[in-house]
Amino acid sequence: MTRAEEVRKATGGFCLCGCGAATNPKRFFIQGHDARLKGMLLRLERKLICEADLPKPVQRLLPTLRACACCGSPVW
Repeated sequence: MTRAEEVRKATGGFCLCGCGAATNPKRFFIQGHDARLKGMLLRLERKLICEADLPKPVQRLLPTLRACACCGSPVW
Protein backbone atom coordinates (compact mmCIF):
# COMPACT_ATOMS: atom_id res chain seq x y z
CA MET A 1 0.00 0.00 0.00
CA THR A 2 1.40 3.41 -0.93
CA ARG A 3 1.67 6.25 1.53
CA ALA A 4 -1.14 8.13 -0.24
CA GLU A 5 -3.39 5.07 0.06
CA GLU A 6 -2.58 4.78 3.79
CA VAL A 7 -3.50 8.43 4.33
CA ARG A 8 -6.70 8.09 2.28
CA LYS A 9 -7.70 5.02 4.30
CA ALA A 10 -7.00 6.77 7.60
CA THR A 11 -9.08 9.84 6.72
CA GLY A 12 -11.90 8.12 4.84
CA GLY A 13 -12.04 10.75 2.09
CA PHE A 14 -12.33 13.73 4.43
CA CYS A 15 -10.12 16.81 4.69
CA LEU A 16 -6.84 16.06 6.49
CA CYS A 17 -7.06 19.18 8.66
CA GLY A 18 -9.80 17.50 10.67
CA CYS A 19 -12.63 19.87 9.74
CA GLY A 20 -14.80 16.95 8.57
CA ALA A 21 -15.48 18.26 5.06
CA ALA A 22 -15.62 15.64 2.30
CA THR A 23 -12.93 15.94 -0.35
CA ASN A 24 -12.59 14.97 -3.98
CA PRO A 25 -11.16 11.42 -4.20
CA LYS A 26 -7.94 12.81 -5.69
CA ARG A 27 -7.50 15.52 -3.04
CA PHE A 28 -6.46 15.44 0.60
CA PHE A 29 -7.56 18.98 1.58
CA ILE A 30 -10.26 21.54 0.98
CA GLN A 31 -8.68 24.66 -0.53
CA GLY A 32 -6.59 26.48 2.09
CA HIS A 33 -6.93 23.78 4.74
CA ASP A 34 -3.42 22.44 4.20
CA ALA A 35 -2.22 25.57 6.00
CA ARG A 36 -4.51 24.73 8.94
CA LEU A 37 -2.85 21.32 9.31
CA LYS A 38 0.61 22.87 8.98
CA GLY A 39 -0.23 25.35 11.74
CA MET A 40 -1.48 22.58 14.02
CA LEU A 41 1.69 20.55 13.47
CA LEU A 42 3.90 23.59 14.11
CA ARG A 43 2.07 24.30 17.38
CA LEU A 44 2.48 20.64 18.35
CA GLU A 45 6.20 20.75 17.56
CA ARG A 46 6.62 23.94 19.60
CA LYS A 47 4.77 22.29 22.51
CA LEU A 48 2.01 24.93 22.46
CA ILE A 49 -0.59 22.16 22.19
CA CYS A 50 -0.54 18.45 22.99
CA GLU A 51 -1.59 15.55 20.78
CA ALA A 52 -4.92 15.30 22.59
CA ASP A 53 -5.81 18.82 21.36
CA LEU A 54 -5.58 17.72 17.72
CA PRO A 55 -8.68 16.57 15.81
CA LYS A 56 -9.10 12.77 15.81
CA PRO A 57 -8.24 12.35 12.08
CA VAL A 58 -4.97 14.20 12.62
CA GLN A 59 -4.17 12.06 15.68
CA ARG A 60 -4.61 8.92 13.56
CA LEU A 61 -2.21 10.35 10.95
CA LEU A 62 0.60 11.32 13.33
CA PRO A 63 2.50 8.02 13.02
CA THR A 64 2.42 8.39 9.22
CA LEU A 65 3.42 12.07 9.31
CA ARG A 66 6.34 11.47 11.67
CA ALA A 67 8.24 9.31 9.18
CA CYS A 68 10.13 10.63 6.15
CA ALA A 69 8.43 9.52 2.91
CA CYS A 70 11.68 8.60 1.15
CA CYS A 71 13.68 6.83 3.85
CA GLY A 72 11.27 6.20 6.74
CA SER A 73 13.45 7.90 9.34
CA PRO A 74 11.71 9.90 12.10
CA VAL A 75 11.00 13.54 11.25
CA TRP A 76 10.53 14.65 14.86
